[in-house]
Amino acid sequence: MFKYLLGLINSLYRKAELIIIVFSITGKYLDKLKNIAESLINEFSFETMYYLLPLYEKWLGIVLLDNETIEERRIAIASRWRAKGHNSISLIQNIMDAWNSGASVVDFLGGIILIKITAEDFIYKSLKNVFKTIDDIKMAHLGLKIDVAQENKADIGFCAHTKVFSTIYIK
Repeated sequence: MFKYLLGLINSLYRKAELIIIVFSITGKYLDKLKNIAESLINEFSFETMYYLLPLYEKWLGIVLLDNETIEERRIAIASRWRAKGHNSISLIQNIMDAWNSGASVVDFLGGIILIKITAEDFIYKSLKNVFKTIDDIKMAHLGLKIDVAQENKADIGFCAHTKVFSTIYIK
């Protein structure tokens, strides 16, 4: 981290003794913060969690058997979590169908929940609460991408049919 921080400033200041001291001290703390952040991120994945295992087991009412490995505990938590409707593609599809049945398809690709919407009259305001609900139930580390294919029909002396494609990213 020290070299990275030093590379961010002007080359004239890189040789100053005060700058080197300050950056070497802060670089050590930033390395520690980076390691802490990475370990926290690992705790929110079923495949890598360690410290949160007892909490999830308590929240989900999982009774431990003798000699269960960490992998078995992780699998039990993941299956129980998914059985309760959390992080489920079918649950998100049901939420989208509440807005307009058949107007959307929900899929999961590479760690991102993908929602494809095809509608004649797509109104973002009507979907605002639907997107908020989906954002509330999905796991925080999963991305959400919404592709919209909006069909507009217009009479301009001949039958015109246009398709407008747009992508909406929910943050």
